[in-house]
Amino acid sequence: MEPTTTETDRVRPIAEWLLIAGFLVALWLPIVDGVLGLDPTPSGVENTAAPQFPKLGAPADLAAPRGLKSRLGRTARELRDFVSNGFGFRLALMRLHNAAQYRLLGRSASPSVVLGKEGWLFYTNDKNLDDYRTAERLSPRDLKTWGRVLIERRDWLGARGIRYLFVLAPNPHTIYPEFLPENLVKIREETRLDQIAGYLTRETDLDILDLRPALRAAKLGGRLYHRTDTHWNQRGAFVAYREIARRLQSWFPSLRPIEESDVVETTEIGPGGDLAGMLALRDVYREEEFRVVPNRPLRARGPKGEPLPYETIVVKIRPLVESEIADPSLPKAVVIRDSYCSPLVPLLSEHFRRAVYVWQMFDPALIEHEKPDVVIEESVERLATSGLPANPPGMTGKQSP
Repeated sequence: MEPTTTETDRVRPIAEWLLIAGFLVALWLPIVDGVLGLDPTPSGVENTAAPQFPKLGAPADLAAPRGLKSRLGRTARELRDFVSNGFGFRLALMRLHNAAQYRLLGRSASPSVVLGKEGWLFYTNDKNLDDYRTAERLSPRDLKTWGRVLIERRDWLGARGIRYLFVLAPNPHTIYPEFLPENLVKIREETRLDQIAGYLTRETDLDILDLRPALRAAKLGGRLYHRTDTHWNQRGAFVAYREIARRLQSWFPSLRPIEESDVVETTEIGPGGDLAGMLALRDVYREEEFRVVPNRPLRARGPKGEPLPYETIVVKIRPLVESEIADPSLPKAVVIRDSYCSPLVPLLSEHFRRAVYVWQMFDPALIEHEKPDVVIEESVERLATSGLPANPPGMTGKQSP
């Protein structure tokens, strides 16, 4: 039966008032959440740090010439970022959108992440997938630059009696291309990493360690990379450590790599990694994490006697890590590294009386100060292929006074 005019007249105001109430709730809820913290979204589902409310600055800073104008402009930008990234229920809305994209449409809501097969996620920044497709090539001049820069480093170190080892760590899709989306088609077989490793091996006498063969062989025994993260897992890191230790053993015969029988592997199910975090879905994408831990106490400690950071899936950027062992018979090392080296720190440190791990920088002053026996430079594929290396101005192979 059709509603009468009287019934319709009664229902319409109620609907209008409900609509107005819903609009006001949606308008004020983010503001109220900023005060009361009502958003139930789990913490840690997104990679970004919690936004901070801007501070105007100290009076002395504001009194400086143009200080007030500069500070006000910066405060306005910080306030805009705070509102954009910190308004109430932002993560809840983002997660709802991202989860709908994933579950209903089977696609990623972030341009930095692509969905692979069997729950794998892959990173698209730094031209990662373009590199897999071999869409870009390094020129002969680029390859000569690679050789010249690394030879300059080797010779500069050699003049000081220091060994040099350059280590290449492959991207996840290089070891597990079978889990990439079907629509990614390679233009040619040779990647930029193939070009770099091939040129350095053929045209120079540098000590280069390409970890791809060892990782490809070891993948038959178990997964070596995280499905939801840009890094290898501790199982893959242990394979990399063993290869590095074997190479170092040729220079330091007393070095004994940790054997597979000396470690215990456990498995934990935890939140997803950094790629899942880019989607704000770390609690939706779960990760089977393999932990590989020596079955005896490790000797190396930090400078204050603290245990070394044994990073798990959330790899932290630590600008400088130091380790020490009270054994004067052991060599010293400086390790130039990126985040891929984080789980290697406690393993490599077992072989040095002092080791310093520095973040992505060939620092002659640090090396002169430390006077190591060996410098190990590790670079992940996506960083090695995203630009050309360069040495500090004026660096030569001559001994400094």
